[in-house]
Amino acid sequence: MKKIISLLMIITFFTGLVYAEKIIMKDGKEYVGNIHHQDDNVIFVVQKEELIKLNRADVKEIVVVQDKDGKNKKKKGFFSR
Repeated sequence: MKKIISLLMIITFFTGLVYAEKIIMKDGKEYVGNIHHQDDNVIFVVQKEELIKLNRADVKEIVVVQDKDGKNKKKKGFFSR
């Protein structure tokens, strides 16, 4: 199990160099990382070395940041996968 988690973190690190998602919650909190999995009820986002479970009903919007400088932002639909 530790090997799988380590591999997931390594893959997430390298894909995080290309793009990341910013999840903006209805209460104003923001999470920046990569979406690991999402369905109709929850979104799992990897932020740094932490896997965070978010309730989809509490999500205001998801923004895709395509480079480090925050340029080329593209909004992602609320229910898109």
